[in-house]
This record gives sequence, structure tokens and C-alpha cells, in this order.
Amino acid sequence: MTEKLKIYFLGSGVFAIPYLRVLASDPDFEIMGCGTQPDRPAGRKRVLTPTPLGAFADTKNIPCERVQSVNTPEFLEKLKAMNLDFVVVVSFGQLLKQTILEMPRFGCLNVHGSILPKYRGAAPVAAAILAGEAETGVSFMKMDKGLDTGAVYDVFRLPLDGTETADSLEVKLSEASASVFPDVVKRVANGLACIPQNEAKATKVTKIQKQDGAILWEESADVILRKIRAYHPWPGCFFRIVTKKGESSIRIVSAVKAEGTGIPGKTLLSGKKWIAACGSGAIELLRIIPEGGKEMNAPDYLRGGGSTADLEHLLNG
Repeated sequence: MTEKLKIYFLGSGVFAIPYLRVLASDPDFEIMGCGTQPDRPAGRKRVLTPTPLGAFADTKNIPCERVQSVNTPEFLEKLKAMNLDFVVVVSFGQLLKQTILEMPRFGCLNVHGSILPKYRGAAPVAAAILAGEAETGVSFMKMDKGLDTGAVYDVFRLPLDGTETADSLEVKLSEASASVFPDVVKRVANGLACIPQNEAKATKVTKIQKQDGAILWEESADVILRKIRAYHPWPGCFFRIVTKKGESSIRIVSAVKAEGTGIPGKTLLSGKKWIAACGSGAIELLRIIPEGGKEMNAPDYLRGGGSTADLEHLLNG
């Protein structure tokens, strides 16, 4: 390659970090600029905090603009003046209008954390865990005006072993797939064809809401365990517990499948283990976070919060 490919990078989430890293370190690319969502207040003290990508770029001395909207005339003029080959978009969080999509020489290249056309939308990594998929992956596609509907250049596939949490899988998937991304970009510049998605097989996932983490004990143990992994660390899976001392909220950090059957939401065993019945099967709670407390072993909560005989039942949500 005689000339460097000129790229403007748009990203916000943790998923985007490995991609910016590999592109910035490849001598065949010139990062003309980097944009992310504006810093936002976070935590109890509402401290102004950058996006994960913004924080990474700052520590690596990569200039990173906080972009309120990529579709303003000012931002569009800035991009146009760069004579870009690509705009690369990874976990960014803003919709790009047609003007930007048509601006770079080779178009806008999007990285999506699923094997499209499955799991279009905001939470593909969690969706693969919730569905109990045996594999997931990353699709490299040419962006169009739809939501994750563009034609796909290539797919990176990753087998799943059924123990992944959303945060651990996000890191593993992004790190592994980013390693092949520079080659994909170069092949696209050299004429790699993209294949339209099969609309008949398309599925969509929406943004995760806090209430999605509410445990429904009538569901099977397998479904509940997948939810615990898919919603870790946010919003977490939680339920309310009633004892003779009152009612409080419990968040499940980790759990495993256990032997036993019973009325959904009833504790089957307490002591050295805390086993609760589900709609079918049971789960053993391993690590929990009590309301207003710190993470701890589940059986310790029962012993420390009163005698196990005080335990009456669990409540959904």
C-alpha cells in the first residue's frame, strides 16, 4: 500500500477501544481524528466523566473530540475537508445521516457485536447470552440509513462455553475481533465485496432497561442463570426477600444450577448453601449484594441477617 488510508474514528463504549488501538498502531492508516459522545455526570457525586473510549484516547494522547452531534453543518464540513477514505464506527451511540454515509471514499464501516442479521440493535452481546447461543461474533458492514441493516463485508466468529458474562464477553470478543480488523479495512479498500443481509432472518434487540434484571422465579433455572450472566454488571439481576425482620432487595452476582424442585421462589436449602427453586429446576446463589451492603457469599447473608429459620420467601423483582 503506497498511501496511508485516512480514517476518522467514531466510538464511545469499551467495545471500541481495541479497534482504535489497532488502527492507530498500524502504519498503513492515518487517524485523521477521533470522536466520542460528550462527557457526562456519573456516580453519586455526578462527576463529569468521559466515555470509555474518550478516557482511553486521553491516556494515549490521541486527540478525541466530544461530539454533541455528528450531523451538524460544522462537523460535516470538518469531515469533508479531511478527504477521508473511511469513517469507522464502533459502539458510538449516534445515528449518521446520509451525508456522512456518502462522504468517505470507501464509505462508513461499522463494527457490530453479533453475527448479522441476528441481534441488530443496542445490546447484541447480552442478547447472545440470553438466547444460549453456542457462538457469537462480530460483523464488519457497510453502513446504510437503517439500523445495522447494511451489507456485510466479513464476519468474525467466537465459540461460547456458557460461562461468559456480558462484560467479560464484550472484552474477549472485541479484543479477538479487533486483531483481524486492519486486514478487513485494507481488503475493503482493495475491492472486497459486501453481501446483503437476509431480511427474513433478521432479529432486533432493544436497549436494556433496569427492570429487565428483575428475577422471575417462575422461569426455568437455565433461563434465570442466562439472565444473571447477560445482565452482569448492569442492570444486574435482583429480587426481594421477605424474612421476619422485613423485606429487602438482593442482587445476584453469580449462581450455578442446583438439584431440587419446589414452589418457584422458595428456598430449598440454606446453611452452607443457598438453593432456591425455579419454575423448573433450582439455582444455588453463590455471591450476592444485599440492599445497601457490599458483595458477599450468599450463605453468609442468611447467617448474618438472622437465623435461617427467619427466611420466609423470595419475591420477584
